Amino acid sequence: MARPLQGFKCPRCGKPGSGLHEKWVLNGQGVRYEPYYWVAHSKKRRKRFSVQWCYIRKKIAEAILKKESLKKRKRKG
Repeated sequence: MARPLQGFKCPRCGKPGSGLHEKWVLNGQGVRYEPYYWVAHSKKRRKRFSVQWCYIRKKIAEAILKKESLKKRKRKG
C-alpha cells in the first residue's frame, strides 16, 4: 500500500512517499462533502513495516494534481 513512487517526495516532510491518497469526509446526511489528501510512507520497525501518514493541505494537493494532469496531457498530445 505504501510503496514509494519513483521520484515522488512528500511536500510536507520531504521523504519518499506513495503519492496522494484521497479520503472523503461525509456531512450530516452521509453525503460526500470534501476530500482530504494524504501521503503514505513505509517505515520498518523491527521486523514489520508500518505506515506513517502525512496530511497535505488542500491548496498544495490541488497544485500537485494539476501538475500531474498537465504532464498526462503533454504525453497524450
